[in-house]
Amino acid sequence: MKRKEFLDLYQTVMVTDPKTGKQKRRAKYIGPYYETDMASKRKLVPLLWVLFVLQAAVYAVPGLMFSTMMTAWYVLVPYLICLLPMLYALMAMFEISTIKNPLTRVKLAEGPESAKNMTTASAVVGIIWLVCDIIFAFAGAFGATLASNIICMVCAAAFSGLNAMMAVKIRTMVITEKPQETEERHEGEA
Repeated sequence: MKRKEFLDLYQTVMVTDPKTGKQKRRAKYIGPYYETDMASKRKLVPLLWVLFVLQAAVYAVPGLMFSTMMTAWYVLVPYLICLLPMLYALMAMFEISTIKNPLTRVKLAEGPESAKNMTTASAVVGIIWLVCDIIFAFAGAFGATLASNIICMVCAAAFSGLNAMMAVKIRTMVITEKPQETEERHEGEA
C-alpha cells in the first residue's frame, strides 16, 4: 500500500492529557476495520510456521554444501535473491501470528497481504533459480559433483513448491470488512 493511502487512513486530533492538562496531537484511525476468523487462524498459523521452517531448511542446504552449480553466477544470483522475499515473509508471519480482531487496513497490509505477496515472490524467484539450475545441468558442467548438483535442483524445486503452498494457505484466511461502529472504541490507535 502506498504511503499516501496509509496517511489517508488517519486523522490528527488534539487530545488533552489528563495528568498535565496539555494538548497533544494523536493519530486517530478513520479507515475501515476488518476481522478474521480466529479459529481458522489458530489452525493455519502452526502449519504456516512448519512450512516456513521447511522452506528455510531447504534454502540452506545448497548454501552449506559443495556444489559446482552454486559457483555459477547465474545460479547464485537467483539463490541469493530468494533470501529477500523470504525475510519479508518471515516478518509478515510474525504479524499474522500476533494478529487480533479488529484489524486496521495497515495491519492487514503488513500481515496477510504482505505474506501472500512475499511467498508468491519467493515461489517465482525459486522457479527462476530452478530454471538456472537446469540450464547449468544442460550446459554439461556437472563434473564430479553430480549428486550435489541434483540435490541443489531438488532443493530449488522444493523451495518453490513450499512457497506456493504457503501462498495458497494464506489466501484461505477469511478476512471480512467490519462496520464502522468500532471506530470510536479504537480512537487514538496508531
